[in-house]
Amino acid sequence: MISGKKIIAWVILCSLISTHFSFSYASWESLTTEEKTKIETEILKLQWQLLTHSQTFLEKMTSNFKKLTHYEEKGNSKIEFEMDQSMFGKWFTTLDIKNYTIKNALLDSDISWDISLKTRFQPTYGTWIELDLSTLASMISKDGDIYSLLKDFNFQVNDENIKEILQQVKEKFQDNKYLKLPSDQNSQLGYQYINNFRPDAFLNGAEKIFSQPLLQAYKKSWDKYLLIPTKFACDTYFELDKTLNLYNSWYTPKTCSSSVYKTFLKEFLSMWELYLILWKDNNTFWYTQKKDGTDITLEIVYTSQDIVSTQCIIIPDQKKYKNEWFTFSYKKNDNIKIDFNADSGKMIWKLDAKLDANNHYISLQSKLNFNNDVVWEFQILDKKISWFYTIKERGYDYNSDDWDYILKNIYGVKITGKLNENNTLEKLNIKAAGVDVKTKEVFLKAKTSYENGNYIFDISSVAMLSKFDMKGTGYISQETFTLDSEYNFNEMYTWDFNMNYDTSNNKNNLYFYFDTNEWEKKIIKFLMSNTATRNYKEDIKVEIPSDFVEFDINEVWELLNTY
Repeated sequence: MISGKKIIAWVILCSLISTHFSFSYASWESLTTEEKTKIETEILKLQWQLLTHSQTFLEKMTSNFKKLTHYEEKGNSKIEFEMDQSMFGKWFTTLDIKNYTIKNALLDSDISWDISLKTRFQPTYGTWIELDLSTLASMISKDGDIYSLLKDFNFQVNDENIKEILQQVKEKFQDNKYLKLPSDQNSQLGYQYINNFRPDAFLNGAEKIFSQPLLQAYKKSWDKYLLIPTKFACDTYFELDKTLNLYNSWYTPKTCSSSVYKTFLKEFLSMWELYLILWKDNNTFWYTQKKDGTDITLEIVYTSQDIVSTQCIIIPDQKKYKNEWFTFSYKKNDNIKIDFNADSGKMIWKLDAKLDANNHYISLQSKLNFNNDVVWEFQILDKKISWFYTIKERGYDYNSDDWDYILKNIYGVKITGKLNENNTLEKLNIKAAGVDVKTKEVFLKAKTSYENGNYIFDISSVAMLSKFDMKGTGYISQETFTLDSEYNFNEMYTWDFNMNYDTSNNKNNLYFYFDTNEWEKKIIKFLMSNTATRNYKEDIKVEIPSDFVEFDINEVWELLNTY
């Protein structure tokens, strides 16, 4: 359904594009006190309607975000890595993470886990290294600071340099106290901005701003009322300027005094034409601009319940931007249309969507043409998807002792599909090809199909003397993702890639496998697995450790510089 929030987004887009506006006088009449009050009431209704839409969206977004970032998780993980390559040597590593626990509250977290690490590395030219390490690790992130603790830190290693470093680490934690790691100022500021954002505080501020009319009627012509900012709007502007420090210069006024307000209105009337038209069943909010050769018109027709229609037209100076414009129109339960021309008319994009009585999409058609090098046609009609596009690749080619800029390759893609009754994807088929214009050789072939979560893909590419093939199958949904694929490069290198991710029923399970073979010899293998349970709770709290010491990073640098 096309909501008021989306329409507001288009309104804001149209408003932000303009920086200077003009005002043309008409035959205006003075207003009675009753008429002024009437317009103030309508402006308040419109303000509260915008606030309500924003409040609903913000509260829903915040609630979902808070739910996803407040949880407890318990599980086990394992990572294995093997390499046997003549250039680098042999390497084997196993990392076991047992009985880990995570408490997460937005940007704060408390993590603990039992770590066991085994590493064997034999470089082709060098000394064999063996390392066994185990510890009970904890890490707390709170208010942008990180605290770390390693208990029962034990290790065995045959390299004296590594042994000395690990011994220093062990001594740092011998008192079983957390170490507070150093943090930079920028990270702290970023954390504070994100963590201190409170939707309730934001909405309270918005309610305060919208509690009084920001616009008032100045003059009228029949039922057309000219609007100007109120003194309250001017005061609010300077309050926001002071809070956000937008224009911090010696000549910028700090408050909206009477003289400043008069200047404010004078500049406003020289730049804007903003008025409200009252009808029997609905109202029209209208804004136009004609300055520096650019024409902008914005019209919003609304009721006390919803936005009925809106139209935005932007036509830049045609002497500077010939054949360029942007138009957007929306009519509730009817249609949405977009017409966009750019790059002196070389890029043309058109969209036409039909809406039903519930404001749901019935059909959608879109066409794009960019200098005839990128052309697409997209359509959804009767729940069927049809999309075809071509891309022309141009480049330089040496011919007869000179370089010519010519058409080299053409890519074509055809997509067909079907939607379910609730407009979710049911089927999708994709076919693609790349053709060399000069040789007529098809150097790229691709085919992908999807139906109710199951998908298959097959891609092959030939370039010069190289050949690459990729095949795979899998399943995708909101809670699970699986992939089983294989890759082949010139029959010399092959890859196997497998993945299974499952978040259903409070699970957070992951299986990831990857290997590389060179002439049928396995040279790299990587495996990562995680089995865990995650429970979302809004009352999760993370506390700073009661006993910690500051960590001196200079000691680490001094230690590392000795080797």
